[in-house]
Amino acid sequence: MSSVAMIVDALGQCVTETARQHARSSGFCRRSSKVDAATFCEGLIFGWLQHPDASVPQLAQMLAVRGVSVTPQGLDQRFTPAATRLLSEVLRAVATVGIPADAPVAIPLLQRFAAVDVDDSSSVSLPDALAPEWSGCGGSSGGTAAVKLQVRLDLCRGTLTGPFLQDGRAPDKTAPMQESTVVPNTLRVTDLGFFSLAHLRARSAAQAYWLTRFQPQTVVYDATGTRWTPLDLPTLLEAQGCDVVELRITLGVRDRIPCRLVAVRVSEEIAQARRTRLRHRAHRKKQAVSPASLALAGWTILVTNAALTAAEALVLLRARWQIEQLFRRWKDQGRIDEWRSANPWRILCEVYAKLIGCVIQHWLTSQTWEHPDRSLTNAAQVVRDHAIRLACVFRSRRSLAQAIRTIHACLGVGCRINPRRRHPNTYQRLLNPTLEALA
Repeated sequence: MSSVAMIVDALGQCVTETARQHARSSGFCRRSSKVDAATFCEGLIFGWLQHPDASVPQLAQMLAVRGVSVTPQGLDQRFTPAATRLLSEVLRAVATVGIPADAPVAIPLLQRFAAVDVDDSSSVSLPDALAPEWSGCGGSSGGTAAVKLQVRLDLCRGTLTGPFLQDGRAPDKTAPMQESTVVPNTLRVTDLGFFSLAHLRARSAAQAYWLTRFQPQTVVYDATGTRWTPLDLPTLLEAQGCDVVELRITLGVRDRIPCRLVAVRVSEEIAQARRTRLRHRAHRKKQAVSPASLALAGWTILVTNAALTAAEALVLLRARWQIEQLFRRWKDQGRIDEWRSANPWRILCEVYAKLIGCVIQHWLTSQTWEHPDRSLTNAAQVVRDHAIRLACVFRSRRSLAQAIRTIHACLGVGCRINPRRRHPNTYQRLLNPTLEALA
């Protein structure tokens, strides 16, 4: 099935059908109304997709495009707890549908794996009145209400899984992706928030690969079986007498996971900046900085069970920036963390509807994924420019498919980025992984 057909099917099933299925169970529709659940969801999604700062009158106009006439006051009255439950079901449906591009990206390093999954999270602070719905950290660490977005992005085909929502205070180790089925020959790239020896062991057993920063508190054993504690590790690295160290090790006292440690010495300026951040973070949390963390700040240390050179491992870890860019687009362009109301239920409806729109936007823009030099920021704007057309033809399968093809044609014009010599783009680094490029 082509990607266009997959997107058309997903839009109809995840948005329209899901809204209809949960219209009564969510409490949104208790009696017959001209504003049914599906039209309500579609109007909000495309209204905020086109104008992220849309007012209620502008949203009412988008509903008019969908063929339903409702006053702004009438629409405003529908922002209720039931409406948030309805939209959360639609969001849950779109979050589980991964739509890959028709062809993988033309980068040999990524094509060595069935998928290169990058996991990360981002938080959205909410009004304190929503703390019963989504608990934040509270105290000096943040507000009492926040929602955390957990997302997985496949760098090979652009497949997006998520966002899965958690309380803002929830640790990344409890993310739903941690328990997802492991597919052989896939590479998972994560930061320390997801570090779990049990998970790394499970991936190795399933013949899948992983790449992560080294957790400084982890005990390692070298090829001779010698145990190295966190405080001893700097001595091991210095003993190698070089700036790039690659060692066969096993991780953990009980787990003993076979892997490779890759360490690259950083400049003194970078090391001092890292130590300053460690001290500031510890002071904010009223904790002490471990001597091991300070000593290891002079190195960038990774562990992996994949056959990667030091340069390839570093450039793949650096490619996690792509998911940071995704969150930035959602916040800067989609404005998922901004609203114009003090009504907490309207705010939550807005967050959910905007997130759904962001996922749909990614489905459409990811069809340019085979081109390494794509600009997803420019592509996202193209989709927003066509949002009203998508809304107009949403219920017509043939017309919707044609509208998506038109968007794809537009994405092929003016959505590329130029190569850079001094500060190479991510795709340039992936095409030519070198330690010098990472300086």
